[in-house]
Amino acid sequence: MFTRATEKLVADNSGNWENVATEQLALAENGITIESEFTEIGSYTSTSSATIGILGAGGTLPAGWTETATSSGVNVEVLAVGDHKGLTSIDLRFQGTPTSHWRLRPSGVAECNATPLAEHIATLFCSLVSGNLPNASSFQFGPIWYTAANGYLAAGLKAIGGDIDTSFQRFSKLSSSPVGCAKANLDFFSATSGIPIDFSIRLAVPNIGVGSSPTTPVLSSGTPKSRLADILTLDLPTGTHRITLETETGDEEIAGSHIVTPPLSGAPIRRIVAYPYLG
Repeated sequence: MFTRATEKLVADNSGNWENVATEQLALAENGITIESEFTEIGSYTSTSSATIGILGAGGTLPAGWTETATSSGVNVEVLAVGDHKGLTSIDLRFQGTPTSHWRLRPSGVAECNATPLAEHIATLFCSLVSGNLPNASSFQFGPIWYTAANGYLAAGLKAIGGDIDTSFQRFSKLSSSPVGCAKANLDFFSATSGIPIDFSIRLAVPNIGVGSSPTTPVLSSGTPKSRLADILTLDLPTGTHRITLETETGDEEIAGSHIVTPPLSGAPIRRIVAYPYLG
């Protein structure tokens, strides 16, 4: 038996994402995807509300997004808003000589309700459209942690600038929320100042939620959204069995279980084999 009470996304071998309906197995050419529940605690994955143009001169970021580059001497221009590989995306150009560090946030400050003392996974799709990132190691991505009263606690940033290129790829940052944490926001942060910049990037589907590894992206706009768990149940004869999940990254064995849980690697499952356990 299989059940999942919500829709979800699944990718093919070319990285194109498609929607899978409620109660439908997430099957693609590279196998099936079985995942635990994930709740996107932000609410700003949609970019459709942005307006093309330079910020301050007609252009606007998607609803809820904020930035400090403009006040740091950098022109920020919305070049395009659309759909890239099935994910809502935005192309942004940053041009000028920053006078201090700056950041782009796909949310306001401390607008996501985080869980204290828990692992959170932040993800973001990104590619370089044109130009080059100067001092690439200063470009970072990840969550910023706050108290319930919006007091700053800590940053969980990861340097990704050296890995951003023309390929549309997903970046992730695993971070544990500190003691007293109640809120978070996501930052795309640059510590570069005094060096002229002129580059364009494509961003899509910023996600953050409780978890220890990236899952299929969850689309939310205006309110947080959950993707419920995939539950695949094997009807086996009485007795103990070994279950092997054959994935793209190798076999993963689960002993003595009649319910297949998500594979540890997160890779699509190509085949499930169950056989009696003989000791």
